[in-house]
Amino acid sequence: MIILSAIATAQTITPYVRDYEGSTFNVMVIDESLNSSDSNLVAGTISDGILTIDVTYNFIEGRFYMVKIYLGSQLVNFSKIYCTDQTDLENYSVTDDYYTQPTKTETTYITK
Repeated sequence: MIILSAIATAQTITPYVRDYEGSTFNVMVIDESLNSSDSNLVAGTISDGILTIDVTYNFIEGRFYMVKIYLGSQLVNFSKIYCTDQTDLENYSVTDDYYTQPTKTETTYITK
């Protein structure tokens, strides 16, 4: 999975691909929430099976996206993107800043 920030400027991704020859790629970003897509032709480089390209899209915090990368008509990579602005990915939490631990210290029991 590729993790990107919620910004509308270019962000570099480096997915794994097989050895292909070419430098212009068609990048299709699919928003899974809206089921809409957007395609752009971008320049990229392949070195040791890793493609380096810049993706520009208006990513929204907390959404999942799919990215399909084509070289001509050949699909060279199909990956999932998650958009978050959290920086500590090892301790990532979906409920960051939404859930707080209860402060009540007494224990209550229900009896019949």
